[in-house]
Amino acid sequence: MKKNLLYLFALICSVSLFTACSDDDEKTDDSWKAVSATYSAETLKLSLDGTEVSDQSVKVTANSAESASVDLTKLIPGEAEITVDAKMLKTGENYALEGENKTDLRTVSVKGAVESGILTLDVKLKITAPIAGTWKLAEIKKDENDSFVSGPLFMTWEAEDGTLLGGFLPIESIPALAGPLGSLVLGQVLQNVTFQDNGQIVASYSKSGISLDKPVTPSWETSEEGYAAYNVTETQILVFLNLEKIIAGSKSEQSSFDPLIELVKNGIPVNYEIASDGNSARVYIDKELVDKIVPLLPMLSGMIEDNALGGMGAFV
Repeated sequence: MKKNLLYLFALICSVSLFTACSDDDEKTDDSWKAVSATYSAETLKLSLDGTEVSDQSVKVTANSAESASVDLTKLIPGEAEITVDAKMLKTGENYALEGENKTDLRTVSVKGAVESGILTLDVKLKITAPIAGTWKLAEIKKDENDSFVSGPLFMTWEAEDGTLLGGFLPIESIPALAGPLGSLVLGQVLQNVTFQDNGQIVASYSKSGISLDKPVTPSWETSEEGYAAYNVTETQILVFLNLEKIIAGSKSEQSSFDPLIELVKNGIPVNYEIASDGNSARVYIDKELVDKIVPLLPMLSGMIEDNALGGMGAFV
């Protein structure tokens, strides 16, 4: 009996020893931790909506073998930093990443992989705000006496009664002049504006010329992508101009574009209101922005060739 108990005790000890040795030999895969890094230059291949982007960095923080956080800094217009929660999946020696950051107005998605210490990442922006889409210019409306009632361009100028511009022109008369004349000219060069869901702005424009006294038959063309991008808030469109492309079409060399760079670096704030039926919108700038633009007009007109901006230079 004692011998049987001794054998039983020895068996239990052997099993315990075997189990302990088995635990010691089992390896834990911690390779996912190496995904955590800030990728830039040679370790980053970054694209935004399929277009290669340089001079950027992307920080990836691996939270576990299945999830990571991807920090995008100054990549999406109007957003200093975005953190995207991504799923992480190991495939061989590589780790695939995929996720999105979604608001009521836009979705930013990422998809890519870390391979041999190099992050390849494609980022996509999709604007879901109601302003996204193609907006035609409003038609000019006249009354039974053929007098101007409304059009695509409007102006509101508030001033004290009796205020004169240049010492002779009453301020209250300026909107009455700007509305009809501006609407006539605008309708001859611009057919519609499209706020694409990828954050780009394009327009249907005409280079057939303008006239205030005879009909003009427009020949409509679509402008190129890449001159203007946008993002949105609840009440504003933030317009970002590609100054490198715009300046490339300037008429003369400019020594400094600092005032213009300062104006556009954080986006040009353009207010918008969409009608309750969703079929019409008002887009306008306020006095604060006008005060910043007016001093730049001489420089802007000297910069832009008629054929610049994808053919919209003459209009601008």
